[in-house]
Amino acid sequence: MDDVCATVEAYHAGRMPEIGSAAAVQGTWSGVGKTPAEMRAFFVSVFPHATDDPMLTGMFFPGRFQCRASAFATQKKPDTGTCTKNYQTARKSFTPGVFIICSACSHSRVLGFVILDQREGPPALLNAIITRFPVLPEYIVYDFGCGAVRSALSKLPWVLAASTVTSDQVHFVHHDCSVAFDPRSLGTLTKANTVAHEQRNRAIKLLARVLRASGQGDYTRVLAYHMFVHNVRAHARSAAVAALPDVYDFGRFYFSREACLCGCGHVEAVPFGEELAVSSSEDEEDVPVIGSSSSSSDEGGSE
Repeated sequence: MDDVCATVEAYHAGRMPEIGSAAAVQGTWSGVGKTPAEMRAFFVSVFPHATDDPMLTGMFFPGRFQCRASAFATQKKPDTGTCTKNYQTARKSFTPGVFIICSACSHSRVLGFVILDQREGPPALLNAIITRFPVLPEYIVYDFGCGAVRSALSKLPWVLAASTVTSDQVHFVHHDCSVAFDPRSLGTLTKANTVAHEQRNRAIKLLARVLRASGQGDYTRVLAYHMFVHNVRAHARSAAVAALPDVYDFGRFYFSREACLCGCGHVEAVPFGEELAVSSSEDEEDVPVIGSSSSSSDEGGSE
């Protein structure tokens, strides 16, 4: 195998990569040998007028600025192999919707979302991952995992060298391509919540009526607020050493971390009661697993 790799690398070493090819994308945007700050600086030097305004980009990832160029054009139909989610034949009443990316820890956080230009597919996932995550996640959990691998092989093989792509436990039963995409085959995912993205998708469906009546600006703001509220609740549950009561004012936890923005300076000294001390796990990093899903904004159905 080493000899085969050496032969392939020697073949390409003396050749100029074609513009837009996998080799060209890897050579320019893989980020090998660069820190996240250096990757961001390089991106800005290539695209000095690029913006992170979600109203213009359709992407909302707080604290995660774009560090690589997108690899897939929105108009290009992906090659997803033998499995399919029937993107092109889905009900035409569905609008493209939103693509959610979240962590797969016990109290999952929403890391960001993408307002889709067209029906969700592997390119939307891969574009979001490479543009917003300078350090690629160890695992990527995606309902159409085999399609994501097929798309990555054509344009982003270096992503697969850093990240393992798998399906989730809900959708794997619909795959007939390979058992390699069964998350149960990966021992390190035993305690990971591989259906966290579907749980978030279900909550967003409750917003369907509001989102149907919203323009682009309100649509994005409602989703951003929903993401904010969910993450405050997730952080509070992670910080408490015991389960929070059914009725709990999450504002207490938020104002124990942030002062009120109205200028009054209000803060909460004790976010929990005496029976709920702050856990030392609050500052632990999220499990390096990313789950993703999409939700239609028209009828609230999942594609």
